[in-house]
Amino acid sequence: MSRSGGPASFPFGAAGMLALSRALVLTLCLGGCSFLRRPDEPVDRSRDSWILTSVRDRLDAEPVLAPRDIRVEVDGAIVRLYGNVSGMGEWRCAIRNAQRVPGVLTVVDYLMIERGPRDVRCIAAPVALPEPDFAAPFPSRP
Repeated sequence: MSRSGGPASFPFGAAGMLALSRALVLTLCLGGCSFLRRPDEPVDRSRDSWILTSVRDRLDAEPVLAPRDIRVEVDGAIVRLYGNVSGMGEWRCAIRNAQRVPGVLTVVDYLMIERGPRDVRCIAAPVALPEPDFAAPFPSRP
């Protein structure tokens, strides 16, 4: 209330009050939606050291690879390979060996491929991808 007993007036008039209220509603709607997002799932790092050792052991056991040229990192069951390999055959062999370790979610390679053989004899068995089950219903959203 103003001193005269009537409603308090907005300094920018009715149009300014309308513009301010629209801006406030828009800010709350757009900014407030980010608070409705689910929090990220916690990353399970409990098996990372075991996975790291297993991947290194597989690379060391592979006769066609020079394991000293490949560095391995694991974070949350995601394996990262760094270094140099000679040709596409060694590249496929290194990735295949890392994929064969139980518990590995995915393999990301940062390997530099140098000139070398296209095919090599890799002792790691090929990774069999699971067949999609088209008869299964789609999962429902909560």
